[in-house]
Amino acid sequence: EQLSQHYTNEIQQAGWTKTADANNTHNNLSIWTFKDQEDVIWEGIMIIKPVEGKSGQYSANLMILQDK
Repeated sequence: EQLSQHYTNEIQQAGWTKTADANNTHNNLSIWTFKDQEDVIWEGIMIIKPVEGKSGQYSANLMILQDK
């Protein structure tokens, strides 16, 4: 949860807006949107999950796509 909050704060400070999230004991998923200076809308998905077999280690992935 602490790692998720850190990245959530960073993404929000960059101007992204969280539109949805889903959390369970294995994964933390959030969906984001951003409108750039040319009014292009971008969507992002952030997934944070524990690394299997590595206590206290996590994998964080951020995928960003232009909304068309």
